[in-house]
Amino acid sequence: MVLIDPSSSYLQTVLPAPVWAAWMQAIRAFGNEHPGLEQPDYPDSISFLSTLPPSRRVPTVVLTSDEPIDFLGIGNAPRYHPQWVKAQALLAQSLGGQQITNTHSGHLIQTENPQLVIQQAKTVLAEARRLERAA
Repeated sequence: MVLIDPSSSYLQTVLPAPVWAAWMQAIRAFGNEHPGLEQPDYPDSISFLSTLPPSRRVPTVVLTSDEPIDFLGIGNAPRYHPQWVKAQALLAQSLGGQQITNTHSGHLIQTENPQLVIQQAKTVLAEARRLERAA
């Protein structure tokens, strides 16, 4: 599994509580203003995920942008980028995977550095095949 600069439930863990709450409120407000557009529902998703059994371990790489992105939409990308990186580190750790932060890109890694994505997909696939043969 190759995850490309993903969001995750760990953002709630690493962001200050008031920042998390303001972000959730902003997402809801945007969704109310634009009901036809995609809108994440972090609280319900986090709640649902917490009810699931642990997933089967598969080779995993988390590719993380190394250029700050304004994921909160508040115009202060460098201030909260370390939390974005940390949340993805926690995600990679929880999946028994590897995090790569030297991506030379912003959020759209697949567009800005497609060779890295292709290389990591091949690496993960080769490891999955190796594990399958060994089983």
